[in-house]
This record gives sequence, structure tokens and C-alpha cells, in this order.
Amino acid sequence: MIYLIFGKDDFSCEEALHKLMQEHGAGMPGAEWNRTTLEGARLSLSELRHHCDSLPFLGERRLVIVRGLLARLSGGAASAGEEAAQEAAQEGPASFAKALLEYLPAIPPTTDLVLYDPGLEGKAVRARILEWARKQPALCKVWEFSSKRGKELMDWMAGRAGLYGVRIDAGAQNALANAVGEDLRTLDQEITKLALYVGPGGTVTVEQVRLLTPHTRESSIFVIVDAISERRWQTAVAEMRKLMEEGAHPLYIFHMIYRQFSLIAQAKGLEGERLPAVAVAKRLGVHQFTAEKVQKQALRYRKEELQFIYDRLLEADQAIKTGQMEPAVALERLIVRLTRASEKV
Repeated sequence: MIYLIFGKDDFSCEEALHKLMQEHGAGMPGAEWNRTTLEGARLSLSELRHHCDSLPFLGERRLVIVRGLLARLSGGAASAGEEAAQEAAQEGPASFAKALLEYLPAIPPTTDLVLYDPGLEGKAVRARILEWARKQPALCKVWEFSSKRGKELMDWMAGRAGLYGVRIDAGAQNALANAVGEDLRTLDQEITKLALYVGPGGTVTVEQVRLLTPHTRESSIFVIVDAISERRWQTAVAEMRKLMEEGAHPLYIFHMIYRQFSLIAQAKGLEGERLPAVAVAKRLGVHQFTAEKVQKQALRYRKEELQFIYDRLLEADQAIKTGQMEPAVALERLIVRLTRASEKV
């Protein structure tokens, strides 16, 4: 059997490969002797044939895993360099693909071949390879895992909670999605922790997510800053009060707002470079989810507005430190003033 495992959702790709490896080794002592992993960027067809055509050693099946070959066939192996490609096969992606397609139907029935490319988007995979694989259902299985959004993401979280013997209500799902984003690996870690907290048969609620997930307070700061940028001071103040009711100190909220606008100002300065979120995250030293949020928030402000906001933040900081105002009062006054930034400059 030939498996194509790829897609933007690298977490699900890894799980699919792990499950395949477990099934391959089930009831087979010494299964590792019949398992080979190869790097597709530097792989020659003769080397691939050598590993696939070899008979299993003291077992019934061999498992050959090739990483990165789909990207190479799709012209995405530039990072390997021309020299590596010449060393591997002395031929370009098109001719290599042609020779590969001629060989694949002849793979011995005792070999399972996995073409594994986590992170590679479906549209980037050379259509000829996919077209051939999808026309061979008896010989090939195509597993494409795209990013999950909206209802699909909520269903995934519900299913994941079910694997751990608990339920997760809609409010908790939304809170997790807002806090973590679409990163399934992090979502799985948080759901695992929440499941241990509520115990078998329990239900994860939004209150427990806010209690145990560190990103949720940061997410609340996003809500406050979004409301400020949209001049909805009532919403921003209500969110601030909610955080305080949950135990957050006014000074913590102030410093988080200060940090957020500092990140927005830095992201604003990077707009001319047109960097992707992953590069912005590296520059700012934050999680990619945070970088994506501040990039969007930076679009709503002019540099003059950000300067006005910075000055108001300094004034509030001074008022709190000198005892001119109670922190909660200064914070609420600050939020109202920041919603009027566009009117002042």
C-alpha cells in the first residue's frame, strides 16, 4: 500500500503517521528492523527501489517512510539546493516524478510506502502525483489534513475531549479557540490538562478554561484593545472589570495593555517589510497567534495615534505610581481616553 500524508495541519499528519507505525508494529517483534525512514530531498530512485524491493526481515511487511519527497516533486525542495538534487538523482522534479510513477505500481505487496510531508499545503502538491494516486484506490491512500476553522475546529475539540473521557461545552470551546487559535498541538495539550482537572465523565466549562489556560487572560487583553480601537469603551471597561472579578490586579491589566500597545507599535514599524506572522513573531519574541493579532490591530492605527496612546499610558503610569489615583480608577479613565485617540490627533 502507498500512503500520501500531507497538509497544513502537521499535528494530524504526525498522528496519522504514528498510528500507521503502531499498526505496522502490532504483534510483530522486532518491527523496527522492517522500518526505514528516508529524506526525500536527497533520495535517488535507485535508493528508494532498494529499500522498497527488499524482503521483510523475520516479518511479513516492510514500512518505508519518505519525508519531503512530495515537496521535491512539486518543486518545493529548493532548500536542498541544486547540488543536493544532482547528487540524488541527476534529474529535475518532472523527470523524477515520471520515473517514480512508472515504478510505484511495481512496489512489492510486502512493502508499505509512506510519502510524508507535514505542513505542505494541498495546492502545492504536484497535481500529477495526486491525480495518479486518487485513481488507484486499491493501491494508494491519500490523507490530506488541512487547517481546521470554525465549526470543524469546534467539532475537533469536542472529539478530542471525548477521547479523554470528558465533554467540553460551547463556551469553553470558544474560549480555547480565542486563546490558542488554530494550533491543534497546543489545543490538545490544554484539553488534556483540562480533562485531568475535571476527571472522567466531567464537563469542561469556560470558567475552567480561564482558570487553567494561560493564554485566556492575554486573549481578554486582545478583546480590550480591539474594543478600544473600535471606540467601544463600554465593552473595554466591562472586560476589564470581568478580569478584576476573576482575580487579576489592575496593575497587571495595565501592564498587559501597555505591552500590547508596545507590540502593536513595533508591528506597525514592520508593516513596510510585509513579513508573514511567523517572521513577525520571531522579531517580537511572541507566539505566532499573538503576532497575527497585533498585525491586525496595527492596521487600525496611524503612527500619530499610537504616539498619543503611548503618552496617555505614561500619564496613567505616573498617576498610579505617585498615588494621584487608585489603580482601578486610573485604568478605567485610561481606557476611556484611549478610545478617543483618533479624535485627538
